[in-house]
Amino acid sequence: MIENVPRMFGDGLQARIAAGSWEVPAVFSYLKQLGDLSDEDCWQTFNMGLGMILAVPAAKKAQAVKQLEEAGEKVFEVGQLADRAAGEKIVIE
Repeated sequence: MIENVPRMFGDGLQARIAAGSWEVPAVFSYLKQLGDLSDEDCWQTFNMGLGMILAVPAAKKAQAVKQLEEAGEKVFEVGQLADRAAGEKIVIE
């Protein structure tokens, strides 16, 4: 996720991911402990349980959520895009 999310937007933006805003399956905690992995390793390798992230304009968020839920998807708002100053990270979790 850390590498893929920035491909959705330009260099002037930053993704602010709110850890804890979705249900992380227990298997990821188990794998972290079993492999003595850092949080960074888990984000990089397992995406912390997120299968897909969509960047949707705020004005279309309700419509997107409705369509996804009607299709049987579980939807979590996991963050937002914000302006990024030079030198700041592209993704903050």
